[in-house]
Amino acid sequence: MLLKRINDIRIDNDLSIAQLARELNVSPRSLQYYLKGQYELPVSLLLSIADYFDVSVDYLLGRTDNKSINK
Repeated sequence: MLLKRINDIRIDNDLSIAQLARELNVSPRSLQYYLKGQYELPVSLLLSIADYFDVSVDYLLGRTDNKSINK
């Protein structure tokens, strides 16, 4: 669920893997490996993805369907 949500939100925002990787300061190849589940996604990168898309980590983890962050 986690990797699918991240990939879906990337596609919904019309971002290529290369564009998102640039925004997150990771190599496109590494990001591709994370999204395919070949590398374990670091917590720091998960937080960066949530911040970039302004969604909650719980949403990315599939714990909720509510994208909003409780502030």
